[in-house]
Amino acid sequence: MSKIRYSNFELLRILAMLLIVTHHYSIHGDWYFESGVSFNKLYIQSLSIGGKVGVNLFVLISAFFLSKQNNLNIKDSVIKIITPVYFYSLTIACILFFFKDISIKEIIKSLIPVGYWFVNAFLLMVIFSPFINIIVENIQQKTHLIIITISTIILNIPILNIEIGNFGFFVYLYFISAYIRKYLADFKFNNLLLNLIIILSVSAVFISILLLDYLSLKNISFNHPLYFIKERSIFIIIISISSFILFKQMKITKSEFINLLASTTFGIYLIHDNYLIRSFIWNDLLKVTQYFNSNLIYIMSILSILLVFFICSLIELLRRFLFKLICVSLNFNKNKLSI
Repeated sequence: MSKIRYSNFELLRILAMLLIVTHHYSIHGDWYFESGVSFNKLYIQSLSIGGKVGVNLFVLISAFFLSKQNNLNIKDSVIKIITPVYFYSLTIACILFFFKDISIKEIIKSLIPVGYWFVNAFLLMVIFSPFINIIVENIQQKTHLIIITISTIILNIPILNIEIGNFGFFVYLYFISAYIRKYLADFKFNNLLLNLIIILSVSAVFISILLLDYLSLKNISFNHPLYFIKERSIFIIIISISSFILFKQMKITKSEFINLLASTTFGIYLIHDNYLIRSFIWNDLLKVTQYFNSNLIYIMSILSILLVFFICSLIELLRRFLFKLICVSLNFNKNKLSI
């Protein structure tokens, strides 16, 4: 009997990217927030939760598979990551050069696509994954858990203000995902409890936003207006891990559509969050802020997010199709066809 394959992680990857696009809708729109509390303001601020959760989920999913690969081909993995990065960076820069007023300097800058902070940290994580795996496979379960626990506590003590950088945080998530794979693979968590934890954690973040908005009305400042939405926030970490475990336990029968859509998520990120066009997308093209004082903001925000997601997905599908044609015509190795 053939082994049943599931699309649970692919579906989670789609959800993660939807959350990231939602986050970018919230932070890249030219919103003007006055001090105090308003429902529409709370709505826009709350959408920011998705970005950090989405990024964490992407890292947890990737680390889950990377942590069990002892013979990972780093070269091929790096090529698969940087090929679409350079394609979109150069293509977008060149298009804007002909149709908009951007300088040669921007074209040259696109040769070193430093604007994608996620790509830089993720690449480092992939490159160093064999070395991280050596540590993961050679420490005891108790030591592994102590490392995660101490790191979580340190990251969530504001007075320490310890910065480990994006790569350091990705390694932290890597250790968490590897622990789940090694020691909790057969443990069945209560789905109702996981959903309750997620709801309570989201509620805690929402309350923190409301509280900080209220404090701003009283002219009481805080070092970060959306402090508890940061990726290192204990609430965001709990939401991310709980969601990851919840989807890991799901048995979603393999779906070609889900897998195809999931394969475009990285491209969706590279297109819509390119630093040259992200402001244009949200502010000039979609004009998202014009609905800030309207009840239409709720439906228009959903439509804008879905529009960006699916148009970018179609563009990425077209790129992948063209690259496959090129690879076939040049008789490249079949393993290269997934770039």
